[in-house]
Amino acid sequence: MRVKIHREGTNILLVLLLIMIVINLSAWMFIRPAVIPIVFSSICGVLYLLVVNFFRSPRRTFRGDRVPNPTRIRGILFSALRDDTKRGLDC
Repeated sequence: MRVKIHREGTNILLVLLLIMIVINLSAWMFIRPAVIPIVFSSICGVLYLLVVNFFRSPRRTFRGDRVPNPTRIRGILFSALRDDTKRGLDC
């Protein structure tokens, strides 16, 4: 399954990945109790996945023949309001 990423987010994700790799490699090299780098790496991984989810561009599918036209919907709503004002109702 491929995830489509917004064009604006690719540079941010690459820079963030490089920063996290440098930080995690230095943590694995210089921090001796193995539990601390494992926890630190997992937290960085979760944060990176949250950022990837933010820049994700989902594939949208529409059911039916056509896409709803917002100007048509607005026209229907305004015509209903005009009909109410002709009857003397205040909106």
